[in-house]
Amino acid sequence: MRRDLTVEGAKAILAAKGVAPAMLGILTTDHFLEADTLWSELGQRPGGGFATWFGPAERWYRSTPATN
Repeated sequence: MRRDLTVEGAKAILAAKGVAPAMLGILTTDHFLEADTLWSELGQRPGGGFATWFGPAERWYRSTPATN
């Protein structure tokens, strides 16, 4: 497995395949969304978060990359 690939190098490879550079940003940039207004307007409180919901899906996440 190649481990010396930079973000700029990955963008060049993807661009050559017709993939927009912004698509790589989804994987290489943290994205934080402010959702307080949404929850307030819905009259709801957010659930238990990552620790609560990842557990049931962990097996699927661990097996999927190995098979695709």
